[in-house]
Amino acid sequence: MKNLLIGIIIGVALAVVFLVAKSLFIAQKEIPRNHVAVEIKIETKKEIESIGISSPRSKQIFRIGESKESLAVFPNPGEGTFSLTCIFSNGDTIRSTEVYIEGGYSIAAVIKDDKIDIEY
Repeated sequence: MKNLLIGIIIGVALAVVFLVAKSLFIAQKEIPRNHVAVEIKIETKKEIESIGISSPRSKQIFRIGESKESLAVFPNPGEGTFSLTCIFSNGDTIRSTEVYIEGGYSIAAVIKDDKIDIEY
């Protein structure tokens, strides 16, 4: 009985140490249920005025400033599609192709001088 109690205490202690270590060393992005996350990376030297995300259930426009990376999360319960539009300060506009998504997806978008690449 004493050995069983010691084993349980050691098991609980190891579980706590593992969970603390995991939270300290592993960055996690939690996506709300029925939402899609788009990690946006900027690989252009052009100045960006705004970025827009468009899907049948959501339309968002935002500015990212000087940042070279940003995370956009938007609602999309079930299946759907989305596209990304980038408007540069000089008035030029580029748009990604429309891609398939489902709630819970995490996608990367890379904005370049003349196109937007979408990576699953």
